[in-house]
Amino acid sequence: MAEQISHKIYNLCIETYESNEFASKCFSSKPSFEKEKKIGKIFGFITIESSDEKIFDFVNFIIEQIKWHYYSHFKNEEDLSYSAINIEDGLEATLQKINVDIFAYLEKEKISIILKNIHILMGVIRGNQICFSTLGKINAYLFHFRKNNSYQIINVYENISVSDDINPLKFFTQTISGQISFSDSMFFCTSNILDYMSLEKLKKIITQNDSSEAGRYLKTILSSINMPKHFIFSIVSVQKNPHHLKSIASIYN
Repeated sequence: MAEQISHKIYNLCIETYESNEFASKCFSSKPSFEKEKKIGKIFGFITIESSDEKIFDFVNFIIEQIKWHYYSHFKNEEDLSYSAINIEDGLEATLQKINVDIFAYLEKEKISIILKNIHILMGVIRGNQICFSTLGKINAYLFHFRKNNSYQIINVYENISVSDDINPLKFFTQTISGQISFSDSMFFCTSNILDYMSLEKLKKIITQNDSSEAGRYLKTILSSINMPKHFIFSIVSVQKNPHHLKSIASIYN
């Protein structure tokens, strides 16, 4: 089954008028074909509102540690079967180590961050399996393909307000996992995008275009907003050969 699946991940950060108080970066790992098929591909984005010049190095540090810890967790994957590898376990182990890394880095570099200004998506996709964790105001929607070329909007995750008394060793506290069917797309975004675009419009753009083309449409629309705004999103789609039957989507906590 895994050989018939291909993934498309399109990440984009959009800065509009005077939105220069942010440090943001999208990421997607590039493992070998065999490694991606067996243990998956890491993707996500980070955006932090801060004027501290050290923040850019902090963002890069987090991304590098995410990739390192996840793939190190499966360093002996060649000795394991496909079914023996659990990507959710790998992501949870990564989260535990990332929590410690973030705390140690902030202490060492003397960086002060307001927690409500940090927004992070960290995800893994392998075959039809998808697993992710978030921090801050991130939303996730599944556009699930149904008959007659229609799509159902499934609200997978809505942002949870971050309080400033969060345990600094538990920035990431949960993972969400499930299945994404062929011809489906998932859309992850900072929640402020929904202030300017309806879910119906997002669904139409994403489901009627290739992910790259959909990203360009969204960039054009969001870049035209003449206000100090900062947007970031990921489009994830799964495709296969047309003669295979479509599976049923099931995203769950």
